[in-house]
Amino acid sequence: MDTSENGVFTRRERFEERFFRSKNPAITWAAVLFWGAVSVLLDTIPSVNNSALDGGVIFSLGAGAILLISALAILAGPGSRRGVMFRLILGFIFLAIGLGEFTELNENIVAAGILAGIATAIMVNAFKHRA
Repeated sequence: MDTSENGVFTRRERFEERFFRSKNPAITWAAVLFWGAVSVLLDTIPSVNNSALDGGVIFSLGAGAILLISALAILAGPGSRRGVMFRLILGFIFLAIGLGEFTELNENIVAAGILAGIATAIMVNAFKHRA
């Protein structure tokens, strides 16, 4: 990459570094879309279609897990932490939807647990030491 005279990246170079160098967002959303296709296919199979799991539940549980794993991969790796909170919150929401339909638990219990997880993620992000 070219830099300006003082050795600092230009605005375009910073944008390219943040959004085009990292493959995690592309892989994450491709995996979520692929999982959506798999869940639609599973919903059309009669043996799966007659069970308690329908396509929406399968998609919600899988997409939530994919987003949470993606957020953990970003946190574990070096570099920018962009998009971690969005993925954590969206992953928890998808898990809440999937678990609320999949389990026999009261939906309020599942929602309270997911909200507690989101609040914990926000507090950890707010209190962590920034370099």
